[in-house]
Amino acid sequence: YINRNIVGAVVGSQLFGGHHKSGNGPKAGGPEYLKKFCYEYSISNNIVAMGENAHFVKPDGEILVTWDRPKKIGSNGWFLNYRFHQPDLENLLRQRLDGYTNVFVNLESTVVNLEQNENSVEVEVKDATLGKNIIFKSQYVVGCDGAKSFVRSKIGGNYIDLGFHEPWLVVDLLIKKPESNKVKDSFHYCDPERSSTQVYLGEKRKRWEFRLNPDDDPHKIVEPKNVWKLLSRWISPSEAELERAVVYTFHASIASQWRKKRLLIAGDAAHLTPPFMGQGMCAGIRDACNLSWKLNEIINKNVGDTLLNSYQTEREAHVRKFIELTIDMGKLINRTRTDLLLGPVKNSIKGPQRISNLLPALGNGIGKREKDWEGRIFPQAQLESGLLMDDAIGLRWALFSKIRLSQNNIKRIEQDFKRLDVRILSDFPEEIYDWMRKKSCVAVLVRPDRYVYGTAKTKKEIVFLVSDAMKEIYG
Repeated sequence: YINRNIVGAVVGSQLFGGHHKSGNGPKAGGPEYLKKFCYEYSISNNIVAMGENAHFVKPDGEILVTWDRPKKIGSNGWFLNYRFHQPDLENLLRQRLDGYTNVFVNLESTVVNLEQNENSVEVEVKDATLGKNIIFKSQYVVGCDGAKSFVRSKIGGNYIDLGFHEPWLVVDLLIKKPESNKVKDSFHYCDPERSSTQVYLGEKRKRWEFRLNPDDDPHKIVEPKNVWKLLSRWISPSEAELERAVVYTFHASIASQWRKKRLLIAGDAAHLTPPFMGQGMCAGIRDACNLSWKLNEIINKNVGDTLLNSYQTEREAHVRKFIELTIDMGKLINRTRTDLLLGPVKNSIKGPQRISNLLPALGNGIGKREKDWEGRIFPQAQLESGLLMDDAIGLRWALFSKIRLSQNNIKRIEQDFKRLDVRILSDFPEEIYDWMRKKSCVAVLVRPDRYVYGTAKTKKEIVFLVSDAMKEIYG
């Protein structure tokens, strides 16, 4: 989950960019983080749409696989599938940034050098507006500068190739009669002659993607006449306006090194995910959320920066699971063979196979990993006040306990509670009680990024749980 508290912590004080927008393409949103990220700021502006199921279809129309996307609120307090137009979201976020006095956005600028020492990083920026280079100082630099990341080049290492590189034509359409655009499902057409995808992006937009064949000319295939020829099976120029057509090469890879002292990378700078699950941007937001609370501990609470050693170990294992499943989906789209279905794709007795939602655990890092649910995202419920738990708790640790600690127990760990800034909750929604019953625990300690640190079955274990967290963070 990502909320305004977390956003405020992660952006720091300087944002540099050479472009006004990242691009004009719509985006699909997946599990937990993206929903809070885009929904809170954009639902009132009518730029978010709810998507529905995704189907993998053979050329004869038979459905090979269905990925169910429930039409109800999930365990994280949000729907499982949102769609939005990225420039609209970016405009809203820019407006939100105007309200932060500690954030400076410098567009039309390029970072040309980074020099770090024991205490800070010097960022040399070529400012096109001023026509000169400027030096900024920062405690840490997080490079969210894409696949060709300059910050990554300063960190060193290389990209680990996960074996998926395909050119695809991406076509975005503006629907002329939005009221006619009622089918909210997405379709992946598993055609060996030319794989393609159709995605609902709200009433006003739809996207098609077509895999390029070896004999396709990437310059000619984007010409309107050729684009409409590919689209003719589904839609005509009388029904929609061509917003853009561009060829992208979809990659699957992970950077070998995400940090070097005070330099870090996140998002596409750290990993590239094919688009078949709509998880690329989600993964970048998860990176930011993982980093934000750790940087907050280091900068504002004088925690040692060894805390950042857990960033790559936790996030790389998590994002790799999504990339691997996305690659399997790409293989399915391209080959139509059901024996390629791996991981969460399960056989059903009748009809198409179904894909379960992937909710992997973090890799080794901060917290227990003794039980299956430790290191996984904690559910979110609505409080009696109407607030969601994230909004009530904020960017801090939280201890959910079904039993009240004795004064003796509290005294033993009182200083730990204060220093960790733990919010103690002993009265919470039934959904949380139910989660704890299923795990046979009486308490759960949750990290600021809402992942489960660990659980306890007794008062004594609660004391040890908080003490262990204190030792991990503060040493």
